[in-house]
Amino acid sequence: MFSIQRIEKESMKPEDSQDSYQAAKQSGRDQVVSGIDELHQIAQLASTVSGCKTAMIHLINDGKLEIYAGRNWEPSSQHHELPFCEKVLASEQAIVIKDTSVELDGERSCLSKAPWNFKFMAGFPIRSKRNAPLGVLSIMDKSQHSLTVEQMESLDILSKHAAGTIFMGTATSELHKLSDAHQKIKKAYDDSEAFYHNLVESLPQHIIRKDTKGEFTFANQNFCKAIGKTSQEILGKTDFDLFPTHLAAKYQEDDRVVMESLQKIEITEENVGLNETKSYVHVIKTPIFDPSGKVVGTQGIFWDVTDKKKTEYELTLERRLLRSLLETIPDHVYFKDEKSQFIRCSRELSDRLGLKDPSAAEGKTDFHFFSEEHAKPAFQDDMEIIRTGQPIINKIEKETWRNGEVGWVLTSKMPYKDEDGNIIGTFGVSKDI
Repeated sequence: MFSIQRIEKESMKPEDSQDSYQAAKQSGRDQVVSGIDELHQIAQLASTVSGCKTAMIHLINDGKLEIYAGRNWEPSSQHHELPFCEKVLASEQAIVIKDTSVELDGERSCLSKAPWNFKFMAGFPIRSKRNAPLGVLSIMDKSQHSLTVEQMESLDILSKHAAGTIFMGTATSELHKLSDAHQKIKKAYDDSEAFYHNLVESLPQHIIRKDTKGEFTFANQNFCKAIGKTSQEILGKTDFDLFPTHLAAKYQEDDRVVMESLQKIEITEENVGLNETKSYVHVIKTPIFDPSGKVVGTQGIFWDVTDKKKTEYELTLERRLLRSLLETIPDHVYFKDEKSQFIRCSRELSDRLGLKDPSAAEGKTDFHFFSEEHAKPAFQDDMEIIRTGQPIINKIEKETWRNGEVGWVLTSKMPYKDEDGNIIGTFGVSKDI
């Protein structure tokens, strides 16, 4: 088990980058000091791409994990072990915990408790080309999250770039011993520029940077392709040179808000094309700070989410149709879980059961409403369907109610499956005959 060491300082904001540099240097980590700024960029991009407020990079130093860089990380004055980081480090693939209160079991990380209360955690191992463990890139948030395939790929790329930064820092450290001051400064600058360029070009998102005047200072190739221009045609231009006036004004207003508030903007924008087709883009804009903490511009990351919005709309439509069906159908329609407990039912059935609302049936079984003469064989039918996956079609059932009333229904029951095809209950329709 690796014991965890932490840099005791305030929340890691852009203005703290110099403090991070000094803390790293004082800790004897000279081999990656030249890469501290790059590691902070990786942490910031990991936070932005994933939508999580907190991101950290821990690296191994003398057999111990130590925090090198972070975004919105507020450690206490006490030292704690991070079993989660150790678990990720021992793994050869990413670990995603969507709900720490459920998935961490008895080995709950201190980060899932007060004062942090993180509910979502994900870790990506940082390994060398020879698969040697170097550290962990982790993201955390106080709300539950889920990562898309594109986000997972982007975070995996970032962890690989962190490994490259470590290698570059080690090589730079050796170079420093052999070079004069001018060579060191020039090499570090060139490496930093090349690192950032390679990093943003490997991500699938569109990435841009602007200065305080709104002029583009960087645009990755994905953005260039999206607007059909080369980087030479974009750099030095403003939004008004590239987009319609109403859009350019909106973009610059967003930039102004970001720079004045020092807060990021995250929105999903709707765009209407020339053929009246709608598309949706998710946009994240953040302020850019220089080493002294002064705002020097904005960074924008955006990507197309049209398919996601379409899926959300279709899901909403399906739910609306199901709700309408259950509210109006004259038959008794119901869904039950693997314990034969009602999950959902039609209003006609809830009225027949003597309930004020269909939701009142949730968690109850046939034994709450019928005598054992009917409830027991109905329960056995449910269990048989779950066990075999075979439906029961057009079965005539005698319903004996707990108040002595008797009725007859024509019933069909089928297995109720999840999206992976696993049987998780039953679905039935009964018609009064």
